[in-house]
Amino acid sequence: WSVARGRLGAALLSRTSKGRRAFRGLKIGLESLQSPRPPNSLHSVPMTASLALFPGTFDPFTLGHLDVLKRAVRIFDSVTVGVAAHHAKQHLLNLEERLALIEACVEDLASVQVAPITGLLVDAAREMGACSIVRGVRTTMDLEYERQMAQTNQALWSEVDTVFLLPSPLVAHISSTLVRQIARMGADIRPFVAEPALPLIASAVEREGEG
Repeated sequence: WSVARGRLGAALLSRTSKGRRAFRGLKIGLESLQSPRPPNSLHSVPMTASLALFPGTFDPFTLGHLDVLKRAVRIFDSVTVGVAAHHAKQHLLNLEERLALIEACVEDLASVQVAPITGLLVDAAREMGACSIVRGVRTTMDLEYERQMAQTNQALWSEVDTVFLLPSPLVAHISSTLVRQIARMGADIRPFVAEPALPLIASAVEREGEG
């Protein structure tokens, strides 16, 4: 009996010890969930309260651009479409026309703003408080170019990240260059741009023809 009682006591002690260790582990786990995490922790990054910059020349703003923008709106609280001047380039639409065109195309997107940007992209992002730069990627060539630009921007300002978004396959083939070429040849560009863009592009093509 004394031997059996000893074995029973040892078993109870073993189970009690395991129970205590399990309880301590659970307690530590709960405390770690409640305690603040370091700034660089993945879990500390909020999924909301963020501003992104979606930059480009947008000459013109296409359905592909609009698709990427709508995807960005689902990720970020606010998105600013930054329209670059690039005075050295031969534009179909001037800066004011591009701003007006985009504003007309995004008027139903409450969290989107449109603004001109000049100078370095990272400076524009820093000035407006953007945490990310959004870029649409259609091809592997796009990806390689954007990768180099993203690394360059991060070297200039380590606080900014670049987010690559793939457009829908239905609009992934559309480019501003393609739309300009089709418009200048007098063909129908309605499959490639939003309805509000049509009169502005038509006016710009007519003006260019007169010049």
